[in-house]
Amino acid sequence: MNEMAGETGDTSSASTPLMQDDITPVGKKDSADSTTKGLSFWNIFITQVVFDTSGAIVTIPTAIGQLGYVLGPIALILWCLLAYCMNCFLLDVMMSAPNRRCKNFGDVGAEIAGKRGRNLFRFIQMLNLVLFLPTLMSLQAESWQYVFNDPWKCSGYWTLIVFGGLLIMLSFLRRWRETALIAIISLGLSIVKSSILLPYSYVEYQHDVLVSDSYLGQASAFGAPSGGNQWYLVAQALSLICYSYTPVFILAETMAVADDPVCYKKALGWATIVQILLYLVPGIMGAVMWGYSIESPVTLEIPHDAIGILLNVFVAIASCIDYIIASLVVTEFTRLLMANSKYAFMQRVSKYHILTVLPGIVFALLVVLLFRNFGNLVGILSGLTIVGTNTYIISICWLLGGRKVVVGQKSWPLYTALALGIPLTIFIIAGSIHGLTDANSSSGEDFFCGS
Repeated sequence: MNEMAGETGDTSSASTPLMQDDITPVGKKDSADSTTKGLSFWNIFITQVVFDTSGAIVTIPTAIGQLGYVLGPIALILWCLLAYCMNCFLLDVMMSAPNRRCKNFGDVGAEIAGKRGRNLFRFIQMLNLVLFLPTLMSLQAESWQYVFNDPWKCSGYWTLIVFGGLLIMLSFLRRWRETALIAIISLGLSIVKSSILLPYSYVEYQHDVLVSDSYLGQASAFGAPSGGNQWYLVAQALSLICYSYTPVFILAETMAVADDPVCYKKALGWATIVQILLYLVPGIMGAVMWGYSIESPVTLEIPHDAIGILLNVFVAIASCIDYIIASLVVTEFTRLLMANSKYAFMQRVSKYHILTVLPGIVFALLVVLLFRNFGNLVGILSGLTIVGTNTYIISICWLLGGRKVVVGQKSWPLYTALALGIPLTIFIIAGSIHGLTDANSSSGEDFFCGS
């Protein structure tokens, strides 16, 4: 990087906020929130551990089964390490900003590349989150469908029920501090799922899986066996790997309300280690004991009994908490967009929290009703936003800013992310398109009971 200590690129553009209310310095709070406690080290650690973990724990076995029980974990670790390095770059940018003024992801882009960086980062963040929310809604619906089974076996109706439940909860949970506290529940559920319930299920139901029609063969160390290694399945597996680690989309917003922003990088590092451990145990065991053709999410392949019901209840609750965490960013963006509208009506609407929640949750519902299949939703999300925002989009923004941001890091991770991120994105999107055009995967069987 260019040695320009103390400079942050186009600071004149960076200092002009996209929205007037959007300039609270990191670690400080708006006057309306002056009595509200910020996020401690442990709040940050727990929030980042559980963000997206609930869904990834039950999909990683599919990825490792397809990639191999040796290659799969290697791919997971390498992805997490690369994404962690890129997130550390962004954290350093936030810390080096004058007056620690970065409050949201767009502000970080502005520090790197001025107005172009702001617009690019805010657009890709919102695109990711509005696509991420449908995956969580779909996972909750499929889990509750499994739990209640007959006569409530249509996931389409459960999607509508989940929509109503989320809308009620989002009416009351409005702040990061409140969400970080309930995230403790999600962390406990994730630990129990990963270390107890899923390993027990692999042992208890191994015979049932081996004699079932869904069993297509034993997993291998590197890739699926001959005949099961179709390119689009590899693309789906890689999309699940990328889906498992996405701290970037709540990075700036949680750091903005941190009690001690300096500790954020350490909290994220420990959160990354814990996430990898939570994934590896059920992922490797599932692939070795159940073969390479594990269904995603794996909880739907467990026989409908007490263990299966308990696992799916855990997944539904944890996914609900994930949804609430992600929706905080979308709702605040919607509120600011309305508040800064030139129309007086929209400004009045922005004062009602429930009305700022509605656009995001209604869009999520429409996406689930349109695409229906959870695996395809994940593939679309990973291909369009997750890979790029953790890799080459940051690099492109850095190049647009003239590589002037100096944060004490080497430049090789930025070039590596650029070289790997673009072809990976193209490959995953191609696999997702194949899945969408496959009649079997996109039909959404019995979504509305045969409708």
